[in-house]
Amino acid sequence: MAQCSMTTQLHTGPRLIQA
Repeated sequence: MAQCSMTTQLHTGPRLIQA
């Protein structure tokens, strides 16, 4: 999941991750 998180941050930003 950590790998997906990093990619998501660059794609959609930490907005979706925190939400």
